Formats: sequence, structure tokens, C-alpha cells
Amino acid sequence: ECEVCHGNHAIQRTSDAMLGTGKEAVCIQCHKAGTKAFNIANNMKTSIEELKGNLSEAETVVNRAEHIGMSVDEAKFDLGQGKNSLTQARAYTHSFSDVEVKTIVDKGKESVLQAHKGGKKAIEAFQFRRKGFWISTAIIFILVLGFVLKIRQIEK
Repeated sequence: ECEVCHGNHAIQRTSDAMLGTGKEAVCIQCHKAGTKAFNIANNMKTSIEELKGNLSEAETVVNRAEHIGMSVDEAKFDLGQGKNSLTQARAYTHSFSDVEVKTIVDKGKESVLQAHKGGKKAIEAFQFRRKGFWISTAIIFILVLGFVLKIRQIEK
């Protein structure tokens, strides 16, 4: 029954737009608004879009942390887990069970949340180190200035 959604000879490239109740969704060709199947398609699409949004936000934070030179290996691993869950959720849309898709998406959201936290923590650590650098630089400058003034005083 693959051809019902994916076509027979003119096979379409799959995308998330095919799922749900939007104008490009194939679900609405057979399922009308208010039916159980229509709602299930909408729920699956909503779950997947939420995970995609969370992934995008977390990726931005993790990439920023990596760009400033912080180690984000664990956060990148968590992002990978989130991406795997997205792939798995997309595959499970073929089960036509919004509950199964949501379960997979929720697992992915947990991984993505951990990645986001890891990226934020790395950025905060960078900012703390930067403040510490400037404070210690100022202290060293004041000490050097004090030594220079003391040496001049001794020379007089």
C-alpha cells in the first residue's frame, strides 16, 4: 500500500510536508477534518515539528559553544541521539500511531534538552573564564604598576 501515499511510478521524494494536515500533506487526500485519522496525522506532524524545532535551537547553542572553542563532545552526542529519534519517528509514521511517534519524539526531546543544557553550560564556562582572565590581567597590571612606582620611589 506504499503507493497510496508515495505514488506508484511517479514516486515523490519524501518530506515532512507530506505528513499532517497541511496543503502538501498526502493524508488529507483520504482523511477529512474531524476524523480520527486526520487528528492522528496532525498529532504526528506536530510532534515531529516540535522535535525539529528543539533540535534546531540546541544545535545553534552547541555550535556556538564549539565555535568559541569549548569542548562539546557530549552535547554533540546528545544531538545525534535527538537526530536519530527524529529519523525513527519519521519511520514510525508508517505505523499510523501518534502515540508511538510521540513516545519516540519525547525520547528525542530528552536527548536534545541534555544537548542544549550542555551547550549552555559550556558557554557559561567560557564566559566565567573570560571574566577570570580580565580580572587576573587587571590585578597583574596593578601589581606591575605598583612595582614600577615603588622602584621609582626607591631610586629617588
